[in-house]
Amino acid sequence: MVIECTKWNGKTVRKKLICVEKKDLKDGNKLKIPEGITEIECNAFEYLRKKNVRNLQIKMSDTVTKIGSSAFSNLHIRKIKLSENLKEIGKNAFAGTKFLSKVRIPDSVLNIPSGCFYMSTFTHGIELSQQLENIDWEAFKYTEIDELQIPDSVRNLGVESFLGSHIRKVGLPKNLVDISEESFSYTHNLEEIEIPHNVKIIQNKAFYQSSLKKILLHDGLQCIESDAFALTKIERISFPDTIYHIGSRSFQNCYSLKSVDFPQSLKYIGNAAFERNQLKDVILPRNIKIGPKAFQYNTIKKIQLTRDEYKQVKSRKNQAFNNNSELSEVYVYDRETKYGNFEFLPKRQVKKLGKNLR
Repeated sequence: MVIECTKWNGKTVRKKLICVEKKDLKDGNKLKIPEGITEIECNAFEYLRKKNVRNLQIKMSDTVTKIGSSAFSNLHIRKIKLSENLKEIGKNAFAGTKFLSKVRIPDSVLNIPSGCFYMSTFTHGIELSQQLENIDWEAFKYTEIDELQIPDSVRNLGVESFLGSHIRKVGLPKNLVDISEESFSYTHNLEEIEIPHNVKIIQNKAFYQSSLKKILLHDGLQCIESDAFALTKIERISFPDTIYHIGSRSFQNCYSLKSVDFPQSLKYIGNAAFERNQLKDVILPRNIKIGPKAFQYNTIKKIQLTRDEYKQVKSRKNQAFNNNSELSEVYVYDRETKYGNFEFLPKRQVKKLGKNLR
């Protein structure tokens, strides 16, 4: 091994592992990082990468507190034991690495940095630090991983943190406050998820083109941003009583979506938010702004609107219910009345609203 020592006032304060050589590997490609090493340099395993050494068994001394960027990237690791005093992991530290046994991140680690496990493979999963606070952007992007329980201590998931990963089941932390942009987009094995109570915002494209069929939302959620669930396989959605904003194209092209429950708290439905779904009935809350083409190309048969909402959707610029060829019932009610005085819209106006009514 090549080791670099840094001294201060005659004492060694840091020992950095610079390079691992062939002679350092014992029988069965075992490698022990000795006592006293405090840091692992970013190119320490370059020789093993170039030689494509497989089935590495690595035991790290508990004196190690830092792993450099890309240090263990693109390796083939049968077994690894990380230092119990590890505090800092560099960017892309394990990117592209294949793990043949379960990996345990020690509780001393508070942050999973950007690209840490980018395109890595976990044959038997990973156990995260129970003190973990942050998972940075692209940390598990394109990762082959089946299940993951994220500790409740985590408050932030970075942008694209699980984008394109093979994740099938994930437990989100209770203290999470938002679902970041594209964090679970293109996750083609993820079929259901529960959004924790503390989440207030689901950001742009958070689950875009994932395979979600079922999602459980809780009171506390306030905003779903643009394209958040577009091109998913959701069949039914029930919004909590705290939501007030559904962004543009947020459920666009969800071809299996047949039922939506809108709460009275909702104030805004964005442009093309529910375009090209399989919705049958739409009952909208009072005092809501409906964006253009919001419900275009559905199979809606019945709509319930206030008079103000009807004025919005009948305009040529809006066309919120355009191309609903099965539309046959539209009820307009007086929003000032406590229970609403319903008025059945004449067929001529229904036909105009749905445009293609036959």
